[in-house]
Amino acid sequence: MRTLRPALLRAGLLATLATPRAGHAQIPYHVFDDRTQVGSLHFTFPDGRSFPESRLLAHMVLSPPGPLSGVQDALSFLPFISDPRPHPFTVLDLQRDVARIRRFYAENGFIGTDIRYEVDFDAKNDRVAIDMIVTEGRAIRVRTLRFTTPDGGDPASALPDSLRSAWSDFDHHHGAPVGERFTEAMRSGIVGDVLDWWRNRGWAFAQARAETAIDSAQAAVDLTVRMDPGPRARIGTVETEGNHGVSDDLILRALPFHQGEWFSAERLAEGQRRLFGLDLFRLVLVDVPQQPRDSTVRVRVRVEENPPRLLTGEAGYVSAGGGLTGSVQWANRNFGGSARSLRTTTTFQTGILSLVDPPEKQYGLTVGYRRPFTFHPRMTLDVAPYGRYRDDRIDRSWEVGAETSLIYELGPYRFLTLQHRYSSRRILDYRLGSANAVDLQTLIRLAGEGALDSLLAHRIDRSTFSLSATIGRFDPTSPARALQASPTAEVTSPAALNAIEFTHVELPVLGYLPLGHGFALATRGRFGRVYPYGKTLRGDSVAGVLQAVRLRDVLLTAGGTGSVRGWGNGLLGPKFPNLAFTDSAQTVTDGYVPAGGLARATASVELRTPFPGLSDRWGLHAFLDAGRVWTPDMRFRGQDPYGEQRWFYGAGGGVDISTIVGPIRIGVGYKLNPSPLDLRDAKAVFQAISEGRPVSSVPADWKRRIHIHVALGQVF
Repeated sequence: MRTLRPALLRAGLLATLATPRAGHAQIPYHVFDDRTQVGSLHFTFPDGRSFPESRLLAHMVLSPPGPLSGVQDALSFLPFISDPRPHPFTVLDLQRDVARIRRFYAENGFIGTDIRYEVDFDAKNDRVAIDMIVTEGRAIRVRTLRFTTPDGGDPASALPDSLRSAWSDFDHHHGAPVGERFTEAMRSGIVGDVLDWWRNRGWAFAQARAETAIDSAQAAVDLTVRMDPGPRARIGTVETEGNHGVSDDLILRALPFHQGEWFSAERLAEGQRRLFGLDLFRLVLVDVPQQPRDSTVRVRVRVEENPPRLLTGEAGYVSAGGGLTGSVQWANRNFGGSARSLRTTTTFQTGILSLVDPPEKQYGLTVGYRRPFTFHPRMTLDVAPYGRYRDDRIDRSWEVGAETSLIYELGPYRFLTLQHRYSSRRILDYRLGSANAVDLQTLIRLAGEGALDSLLAHRIDRSTFSLSATIGRFDPTSPARALQASPTAEVTSPAALNAIEFTHVELPVLGYLPLGHGFALATRGRFGRVYPYGKTLRGDSVAGVLQAVRLRDVLLTAGGTGSVRGWGNGLLGPKFPNLAFTDSAQTVTDGYVPAGGLARATASVELRTPFPGLSDRWGLHAFLDAGRVWTPDMRFRGQDPYGEQRWFYGAGGGVDISTIVGPIRIGVGYKLNPSPLDLRDAKAVFQAISEGRPVSSVPADWKRRIHIHVALGQVF
C-alpha cells in the first residue's frame, strides 16, 4: 500500500493541484507518492512567447525525461553512460516552479503574467503529464534614461574639460535602451558600465545606483542612474602580501601602473592577468582595500605562490597518423629569480593504434629558457634548443636546432611574435612519394640510375625568420563568442645556411558562436602559400627533382582530424603510393603519402548540440569541410591526371564526450567527391602504373569514402 502524505498538507494543496481539462475530474492529491514521476512537461502560450521552453525549464525543479531516456536506460551498462536520472513529481515543487517562472518574467520586464497548469495522471505507470499555460502579459519598455548626481545635478560637473566629450559620447551611447524591454540584467549592466567608465579614469571610489519609476498603465519605466564620483584619485602605495620566494620588485615590475598615476580599474585587472601569466602564482588578487575616500588610493596585491618546481605529464590520442601521443615536462618556474623559467620537455608520438598507414612517429627533447620583461614589460624572450627523431611519410631522420622567439603582448589573447629557427636535419631514409614536380615513373627511373643516391644520409640545413600575430580570442573550452586570426610570414635567411630558399605565408582563422542552450557553431579556415626563390629555382632537370624533394618538407597538405575530415592526415589532394628508397634503391609501397602543393585552402563549419537524453558531458557534432591543395607555379607543377588539385568536400558527424582525462571526439567523415586514388588500394595502383595499365583498371571500393576520426583532447 502506498504511504499517504500528511492530511493537513493534502487538504491545503488539494485546491491548487490543477485546473481540470474538459471532461476530466479533478485528481485527488493522495494518489501521488514518492514514486510518482514526470512523464512529460509541455508549455502552452495562448498569446505568443518571448523565450524558448528551455529558458523556462532552467528555472524549474520539475523536468521531463529526454527523448532518448529509454535508449540510455538500455545502454547504461556501457562505460561513460550513466543510468537515466529520475524525474520525481511533487505538488509542492510544481507550485514553487510556478512562482519561479513568474519571478523570471518579472525580472525580464513583464507585468500581468498569468501562469496556470493542467495535470493528467497515468495511474497504471504512476506518471503525470504537465501542461504549463503561460500568458506573458505586457512588456515594460524603457521610456527615459538619465544620469544625475545624488542631488539631481550633472555628473559632468566633476569632470575636467578633457573628459567631458568622452562622457557625452558615453551618455549618448547608453541612450540606446530607450524603447527596449526593461530587465534587471539591463539595470545591472548600465550601472556596471557607468562605474567602469569613471573608475577607469581615476575615480576609484565612484558609486552608482539605478532607480526605477514604473508606469503600469503605460507599461513604461523611467530609469535614473544616480552617480556619486567622489574624489579623483592617484595611486598612492602598492602593497604586496603572500609572496615569499618572489620579490616585491618583481611583482611591482609586472604591474602596468605606478605610484602617482591616475587610478584605473582596467589596469588593475590587467596587472592581475599579467601576474597570473608569469606562472609563479596559483592565486592573484589586485584590489582596493577599505579606506577613506581621498585623492590617493592604496592598492593591494595578494598572491599565493606556486611550487617553484613542477613535474607534469599528459597523454592523448589522434587517429590520423599520430596514434598514442604524450609529453613529460619538468620545470623550474623561477630559475635564477626574476620569473625566469627553465623547462625540459620530452614528447612522443608513437603511431600505436593509428588508423593511418604508415603511422607517423616522432620523438623529441626540448630545453626551454623563458625570460619575461626583456627590453619591455610586455616582451618575453624564449630560447629553446631541441633534438627530434621522426619516422613518417616524408622521411626517417634526425634533426637538431634551436628556436629563439621575442613575444610582445598586445593585449589579452593578442600577441606579436618574432622568431628565428635554425635546424640541421640528417636524412636516414627518404620516402619520395611527396614530390609532386615529377611523375611516379620518373622517380623509379632516377632511383634505378642511382641519381637519388646523393640524397641518402644527406644533411639539410635551414635558417628562417618568421613574424606572426595572434589577433582576437579563441578558447574551445569556453562557451563564449570568439574570433581569432593568426597570420604568419616566414622567410629563409641567410642564403648560406639554407639548402633551399622560400617564403611561406599562412592565415588561419577560428570562430565560435554560441547559439544558446548547449548549441554552438564552430568555424575555421586556413589559407597558405609557399613561394620558392633563389637556390630552389636553379639546376638541371635531375637537380630540379632533387630540389623538389628537399622542398617537400615545407609543402602544404590538407586532410585529417584537424583539417578536412573524410581524408587521412594530409591525404586530401595530390598523393602518391608510398615509396621508400634505401641504400639498395629498393622500393616498397604501403598506403599513400601526400604530394603536397605550394598553396592550400581549407574551411570547416561545425554545428555542436547536446546529446538528447544524456548528461551535459555528452554532445553531438555535424560538420561540412572543404579543402584544396594545388601548385600555381608551373615550374613545380607536375601533371594532374586524376584531378587532385581541385576542391574536395567532406561531411559527417560524431560524438563528443567530456571525461576526467579530457574531451574525446569520435567522428565519421564521408568523402563527397573523392579522386580516383581515394577509392583505390595504393599497392594495386602502384602495380597498375608499373605495368602501364590505367588506374581505372583497379577496382574502386566505396568503403574508402568513409574515414573514422578519433581524438583525445581539443583538435578543432
